[in-house]
Amino acid sequence: MVFDSTAGKRSPTPFLAGLPHGTLAIASVTALLVAGIWAYTLDRGRTERGEASAAEFSKNANLALALDLHTNQLLKGIDQFLLLMKAQHEGAGAVAPISLQRLVVPAFAGSSSITFIGVTNEKGDIVDSLQPFAPTNVADREFFQQHQRGEAVGLLVSEPVLGRVSGRWAITLTRRLDRPDRSFGGIVAISIEPRYLTELFESSTLGPLDVMALVLENGVTLARRRGPSLEFGENISRAQLFVEYARVPVGSYTGPGGVDGRQRMFNYRRMRDYPILATIGTLEDDVMAPVRRRAQRNFLTAGLATAFLMLVSAGAIVMLGRQQRANQRLAEQASLLDKAQDAIIVTDLDRRITYWNRSAERLYGWTSDETIGRIIGDLFAVGTDPADAAVAFETVLRTGEWTGELRPHDRRGQPVIVESRFTLVRDRDGRPQSVLSINTDVTDRRQLEQQFYRAQRLESIGTLAGGIAHDLNNVLTPIMMAIELLKDRVTAPADREVLMMLGASAGRGAEMVKQVLSYARGLEGRRVPIAPADLVAEVAGIARDILPKTIAIQTEVAAQLPSILGDPTQYHQVLLNLCVNARDAMPEGGELTITAAVALIDAAPGGDLPAGTYVRIEVADTGTGIPREIADRIFDPFFTTKEPGKGTGLGLSTSLTIVKSHGGQIRVSSTPGRTCFAVYLPVMAGTGDSRAMGAPAPHVSGDGQTVLVVDDEAAIRMVAQRTLESAGFRVLTASDGAEAVATFGANHRAIAAVLLDMTMPVLAGVPTIQAMARINGSVPIIAVSGISANEPVALAASPQVRMFMPKPFTTETLLKALAHALA
Repeated sequence: MVFDSTAGKRSPTPFLAGLPHGTLAIASVTALLVAGIWAYTLDRGRTERGEASAAEFSKNANLALALDLHTNQLLKGIDQFLLLMKAQHEGAGAVAPISLQRLVVPAFAGSSSITFIGVTNEKGDIVDSLQPFAPTNVADREFFQQHQRGEAVGLLVSEPVLGRVSGRWAITLTRRLDRPDRSFGGIVAISIEPRYLTELFESSTLGPLDVMALVLENGVTLARRRGPSLEFGENISRAQLFVEYARVPVGSYTGPGGVDGRQRMFNYRRMRDYPILATIGTLEDDVMAPVRRRAQRNFLTAGLATAFLMLVSAGAIVMLGRQQRANQRLAEQASLLDKAQDAIIVTDLDRRITYWNRSAERLYGWTSDETIGRIIGDLFAVGTDPADAAVAFETVLRTGEWTGELRPHDRRGQPVIVESRFTLVRDRDGRPQSVLSINTDVTDRRQLEQQFYRAQRLESIGTLAGGIAHDLNNVLTPIMMAIELLKDRVTAPADREVLMMLGASAGRGAEMVKQVLSYARGLEGRRVPIAPADLVAEVAGIARDILPKTIAIQTEVAAQLPSILGDPTQYHQVLLNLCVNARDAMPEGGELTITAAVALIDAAPGGDLPAGTYVRIEVADTGTGIPREIADRIFDPFFTTKEPGKGTGLGLSTSLTIVKSHGGQIRVSSTPGRTCFAVYLPVMAGTGDSRAMGAPAPHVSGDGQTVLVVDDEAAIRMVAQRTLESAGFRVLTASDGAEAVATFGANHRAIAAVLLDMTMPVLAGVPTIQAMARINGSVPIIAVSGISANEPVALAASPQVRMFMPKPFTTETLLKALAHALA
């Protein structure tokens, strides 16, 4: 019994349970073939028997006809002489009859089968005979009595009797003699041996047990030849011959012989002029022997064919079972392959796909049914370099394996990066059969690597920019401070105008260095109040420097904009990304407009921004616009419409991430000739006009306090010393950390503050601070550096470090810092 889980009840074990699927079909086909073979064999046997019977009956019919015609001719010839003898004797009253010697001898000369030729009177006495005879009376003979009674009209053929004159068995043919008064006058008779009737057929093709016979209608055999023997006189009136004869005078049948009972195939016919049946019978066994032999051969052939089919069927069932077990194993393996994370593909040597697992469906987007039978090169015709694929395929055919990276496109047209491992699969004889390829999706990994390499490049650029910025800041610092010193000494308006121009240029240079340093290294996590007007002005200034002069840049900033809280560097990055994209959309030039205004957002179901007040900064261009079909994808990571090597596809994605991290959103609208990106940034609570926050502090001067200035740049030491001295301070200087520690150790009670550069030879800034703290921990220190990244390091070195002042700085900044440190 087998439990049927689908029906929830037990069901009987099927007859073919446990056998391979398809066994019933094979058995049915085999049974049909075997049945067909035997049906054909049996039908062929019946057909051959029918054909043999028909041929034999046709042959026997011809022989019976020949026997009929031959016997009829003999009897008619004898009857002619009987009529001649009858005419001679019936007319003998006037003329003496011609002697029998003269009358018949010429016709029957040399025939030994004629046993008697003679005449009898009305009493039955032989009165004339060709053969010598003694007085003989035949009145007791049946043929004589029939003539005497007048029953026989015409020729009478008698049954075979033993001749009284010749002493041999003979058939007597007689005619009645009439007197002139028509009374009985005797008979004329000619007696012949039975073989006389059949001797012509002694050399026929009849077999030794075949029968040729002439039979009277009363059933008495006149002559019956069976092979070389001759029989006569038997009465076969009860034989099947006379049953058939009663139905039709000419016919055929198969039945037992009338004498020996052997089964024969008979043809018979009644002679037209005489009451005699001519019959031919051939032994059925002899006729059917060739048919039986052929049938035996056919049966043997059919048996062998049946056995062969049974063996083939059994072999097919065994092979089917093996194949199904192999297929089951393959299916199990395929199910395991479907669970693999790698895309596994098998192609034949013509590169036609024969296997495509589930991971391949997930990776490339095509289902197995859609790919089986297709040329893999046609499937990946878009995006994949045909040369790379051809080299990979040729290599695996030549060496047996290939490993490398391919970049096909999936069904949606998106590029996919895969690490492919091709292996040549061989059959049992070692001939190449197919190619197995295992493809690992490394798209995300490669993108992360690109991000990592990009970050590394940015870090390297940051390091380089930090060094350059440090040097530039060291150059700009004395220039900017010297300009402040010269302002007090130069009184001519033209000269003061030149100094103003120099100061503006130095300040612009310092701002440019600051921006480069900020973008190269970033100011992570630093969120400060930002004036939108200043942000727009700074971005517009940078854009004018980096964008082509064919692009006109305009700004429109509303009055009294509230402040926004955020990372200045990141905001710069967002807006500059939008400016760069606008530049790419205007290769022939155009207009770039940056505007800032307040935006009030109402609550809306499903909206992308919560209700509130925002500063909306728009970056609009007069470029080609964004095609509608890609508008939904422009913020996708790594999506780009630029040529390879000219864009990473991360600009807009990164910008959106930055803005959302600040609680804002980016909206875009585009038509041919105008594209606008609107950046919404939430305002700081409780802020008014952002421009009022930066009011200048009052002028600061010293009162004879001693300040130690430590810097490895002589120009900075000199300008700082003169600036501080002119402001009422005493100044000590040191060119490196070691000198600074020595000077501080000797004068720490008199020193009111220390201005210390963080990047110096011999002894760097942090060890110098720590050494001074050990000497006197109450002296305030102002850390100075051309690298902004040194700020947290300096502040963490000691509580004495009251503040950090980045280079380049102005006189005003320096004096404010000292005032703060000394307060």
